[in-house]
Amino acid sequence: MSDSSIYLLIFLVISSFVFGLITGSMGEKKGIRDGFWWGFFLGIIGVIIVSMQKPKNEKLDKLRKAKEKLDLQLITQQEYNVIKEQHLQ
Repeated sequence: MSDSSIYLLIFLVISSFVFGLITGSMGEKKGIRDGFWWGFFLGIIGVIIVSMQKPKNEKLDKLRKAKEKLDLQLITQQEYNVIKEQHLQ
């Protein structure tokens, strides 16, 4: 292995790690758990993907799912109210 190959490999590993840290930080702010890996494996494309994703709000998602269940009459109004109280606190 030549010196230039070693330097290229070191550069690729370091840049992958840096892009991983960038996308990991962006993902953490948006509630995306695997943001680091997007940047690590895809580099600048991973940064674009994570930046374009909408922030995740787990409480809101659970509340929407509960509302859908209520609309489909899979749960009662009382059960929905309990779920709503739990997630709005």
